[in-house]
Amino acid sequence: MSDAAAVTDAIVAPTRRPHLVRRVLRRPVALTATLVVVAFVVIALGAPYWAPYDPIKTDYRAIRKAPSAVHLLGTDEVGRDVLSRLIWGARAARQQAPAPSWGSMLNAAQRYLSQAPWIALYPGLMIFIVVMALNVVGDGLRDALDPRVR
Repeated sequence: MSDAAAVTDAIVAPTRRPHLVRRVLRRPVALTATLVVVAFVVIALGAPYWAPYDPIKTDYRAIRKAPSAVHLLGTDEVGRDVLSRLIWGARAARQQAPAPSWGSMLNAAQRYLSQAPWIALYPGLMIFIVVMALNVVGDGLRDALDPRVR
């Protein structure tokens, strides 16, 4: 290849490459995972507005209650609303109790797996969904940005 052809290819090549957004849009799984991550960020930012109950307020009359119309995802070992704790837990990691985090919720729930499995199910499911979505987003970005992949 001559020097002139190499210079021409170097100038024209970037204009032929699709933009990052178009590359991501061509990968529906990566796009879906990105939307999941964005949804979790929006939920975390809106926690004060969307959580139906105070995530650290205890209600000893509602200890380990199953999901119902009052508590959509049930209550935990001291009567705290699991949905509210999940929403607030989206904001943080490695916190001290009683502040909600999915890891601490999962840790506390292990003693009640046979009596109240919902206490462990939902935080574990959230961790699984977010980790999988972040992995897929990472793979999608790698595929979109890697010049060797077309």
